[in-house]
Amino acid sequence: MIPKQYPLSPTLYAKLHRDLRRRLERVAFDQYYACERCGSHDNLQIHIPNPNPRLQDQPGFFQILCITCHKHQHTP
Repeated sequence: MIPKQYPLSPTLYAKLHRDLRRRLERVAFDQYYACERCGSHDNLQIHIPNPNPRLQDQPGFFQILCITCHKHQHTP
């Protein structure tokens, strides 16, 4: 185990770790998936048209959309 060189409280360490994990997950998410409407790999979000928990395992429960297409999905 590498000794810590910078004294950091457990709370701040947990926040640093969480933020790093989220950033890495976002990069992996954006590189692997594409928007279902336009094919973009940038700024992807998950859209759940019908958030009924009983439908969670059904095909089409969620869509992966870029931020632009997701915004259009929510405009009447």
